[in-house]
Amino acid sequence: MGRGRVFNREFKLAAVRQVANGEKRPAQVCREHGIAEGLLLRWRREYEARGEVAFAPSQLAETETLERRIADLERLCGQLALENALLKKAARVSVARAPSASSWVTSLRSMMRWRGEMRSSFLRTFVAIRRTETE
Repeated sequence: MGRGRVFNREFKLAAVRQVANGEKRPAQVCREHGIAEGLLLRWRREYEARGEVAFAPSQLAETETLERRIADLERLCGQLALENALLKKAARVSVARAPSASSWVTSLRSMMRWRGEMRSSFLRTFVAIRRTETE
């Protein structure tokens, strides 16, 4: 479902300034531009609170977005490191037990197909196994 129309900063400032300067009444501005009075009221409140810097993207929001992205990438890197370690261990065990290389490749391929929820349960099992081995 779409978000509707998106108005740029200049449009919002022009509409709010017309009302703030007393050039036009709020209802008249809304009719001319085809916007709801509630929307104009929200714009006016932001303009009153922030002045001429109103409707500009916040630097804090960009910083938070980048921090979230970094955290997601770090989490993914950790998951991949655990998965890589598990696959290496499985490969060592398979090579020691399997007489032929083809069975080793088949078991490795089947492990690498796991994705999504299977991967997370797979990793939880791996972490539990590692804990028991170190104790």
